Amino acid sequence: MNPEAPDSGHGVQAGDQGAGDTTAERLRLALLAGGLGVWEWDRRADTVEWDEALEEIFGLGPGEGPIDFDSYLALLHPDDVDSVRATIAEAVDTGTEFTVEHRVVCPGGDTKWVQGRGHPVVEDGEVVGLVGVTGDVTERHEAEAERARLLAEESAVRAEAEQERARLRFIVEAKAALSEHLALEDQLDELARLSIPRFADGSAVHLLDEAREPELAALHHRDPQQVEVIRQLFDQYPVRLDNSVGIGAAIREGRSGWLPEATEELLARAAESEHHLQLLRKLDLTAGLVVPLIGPDGTFGAITFITTGGRRLAESDLGLVEQLCSRVAVLVRNAQLLETQELERAAHRYQAALLQSMFEASVDGVLAVGTHGEVLAYNQRFLHLWDLDDDLVAQGDDALLAEAEQRVADREGFVASVKAAYEDRPDRMHDEVELANGRVLDRHGTCLTGPDGEYLGFLWSFRDVTLERAQAAAVAEAGKRSAMLARTLQQSLLPPRLPRIPGIDLAARYHPAFEGLDIGGDFYDVFTVGDDWILVIGDVCGKGAEAASLTALARYTIRATSSHDSNPASILTELNSVMLADADSTSGFPRFATVGCIRLRDDPSPDAEPGTILADVACGGHPPPLLVRHDRTIEAAGQPGTLLGVFPEVQVTAVTSTLHSGDALVCVTDGVLEARDAEGNQFEVDGMERVLAPLAGRGAGRMCAELESAALGVQDGVAHDDIAILVARVEPQTRLG
Repeated sequence: MNPEAPDSGHGVQAGDQGAGDTTAERLRLALLAGGLGVWEWDRRADTVEWDEALEEIFGLGPGEGPIDFDSYLALLHPDDVDSVRATIAEAVDTGTEFTVEHRVVCPGGDTKWVQGRGHPVVEDGEVVGLVGVTGDVTERHEAEAERARLLAEESAVRAEAEQERARLRFIVEAKAALSEHLALEDQLDELARLSIPRFADGSAVHLLDEAREPELAALHHRDPQQVEVIRQLFDQYPVRLDNSVGIGAAIREGRSGWLPEATEELLARAAESEHHLQLLRKLDLTAGLVVPLIGPDGTFGAITFITTGGRRLAESDLGLVEQLCSRVAVLVRNAQLLETQELERAAHRYQAALLQSMFEASVDGVLAVGTHGEVLAYNQRFLHLWDLDDDLVAQGDDALLAEAEQRVADREGFVASVKAAYEDRPDRMHDEVELANGRVLDRHGTCLTGPDGEYLGFLWSFRDVTLERAQAAAVAEAGKRSAMLARTLQQSLLPPRLPRIPGIDLAARYHPAFEGLDIGGDFYDVFTVGDDWILVIGDVCGKGAEAASLTALARYTIRATSSHDSNPASILTELNSVMLADADSTSGFPRFATVGCIRLRDDPSPDAEPGTILADVACGGHPPPLLVRHDRTIEAAGQPGTLLGVFPEVQVTAVTSTLHSGDALVCVTDGVLEARDAEGNQFEVDGMERVLAPLAGRGAGRMCAELESAALGVQDGVAHDDIAILVARVEPQTRLG
């Protein structure tokens, strides 16, 4: 093997003879089977010849193919003409093969993607034409577009589901706080506190005092220092009912005030002085919302919510808060009723009224049944959930149970659970009831007992959780689809199987981070260049579609570059240039990568021992591989180089190491080196050496498995970053050529 020998594959000398009619016919059939068409361009005569298969690919009839170069360009999509012309011009100038992908516009108006591969025809050192084949790759481009669309769709579904889940949690917790047996001011304080940081960064409650003046009752902010700024604002510039905007105006007019964007102009207009304006600016205010608290006797206060640092309040947040604040009116009404009843009624009448009031204010449907099946109490929410009327309830529990039986999906199970509850009288029970119309009710049951433990009946409460269950199912399904898509795309970015290198024991492992819910940036590749072999391992920035795109760019660029220059340093330098050029056409995301590139070749020295292999190692920001000698000594192969895709000029050097029988090169990504245990200690090179030293001379597969197991072990079996491992071990009496 001579790595310096010129590549004789650049061009076909005019006058080469074919292998006969039989060979030509076989070639034609093979091209048809592969969906390829053949073309030829005579550059001197400017004539183009196509076969029927190629005319069919372009949507043309027999004999309708182009006759010269310009008529061929006329078939291309206008946006691709310049790039195709430039590629062909470069092939003619350099006398090299080329591959080009572009769109064509068919006569019917449809657009296709095709891939052409061309070979120069050389006569007396001059390129006199090109020959090649072209195939239809429309399905691949459509599949890539569909994968990108699915990724974007899954991301949007996850974000929307998470936002809705956060809203539901806030509603549940806020309503629970408003249902606690606390004073009104305490309930309002809890409501203001729960809003942070769900949809606001700061909140305040103002209540009218006995003189009908707004008084600060509660104040919260996620930044304690900002609490003092807000308190200073209210102390120096108190809220007044005659304020034209803000809290005072909301209380005076009984209407919500929504500030979607706190511009500098609005702050200046609201400020009473320069000092006031400076305090407002210190809040870094971006949006605000004021909702009046309205009771039976009118407005008695307001709750204010603000966002800072660029965060916005959505218009839907206004409706959410107004809905919760409307419950405050129910609380006020109940409080007033309680006060009246305490003065006019006996204690037992008061408690009955309070129970009824709580029933009606509850977000749950509530039904209380006595010891003989008689209905003791119920609320309107219960009737609404079960689609019942008062007349049916008055008939007693037997009639209710019979009617409810017609509305549930599992009649026998429902009746059995109700009868078991009445017989067993559990302290608490909880399950779900699925109705025949598809709705799902969350059901709680509890035994009613008197102070002396006497059984008084059974209390049922129901809540409609249909939407919550559907959303949870949608989130779970979206997660499954996302994980499946990520795993499929990740596998497409790795070699389906490692090639067999004569005399080299080769093995690789890939382990995605967490549950593989997104596409990682780690990759490896192994391919041949003449008698040499190229091994690649790398890690691109980011996750998801952006990482997949950059991984594909890196792999294909490395393979393309190695076809004309197999020096690892030259390959990485060319990859850096391609990444920088490609970054100009992207959406602004950072694009960088660390890549290690190794060329394995036979030692050309005449006195080289059998089994001696030379490894030329270049590292572009990637940790150098470890060279594990058969005698258990371990050393770094190669030297660190510049990160790729960031700087126009990179320092990448190919360093040659000599491998003897039993020696192994071990390449890893930072998912191995940066694996951390519970105390934060990293695995690093020391950890690799501890694992690899006892394995010196062992098989490559054993090294991969033990190294992967050790890296996962320090993380309790859960990889926090993608893990890629590639091992090449020299077998005895090795020759690559």
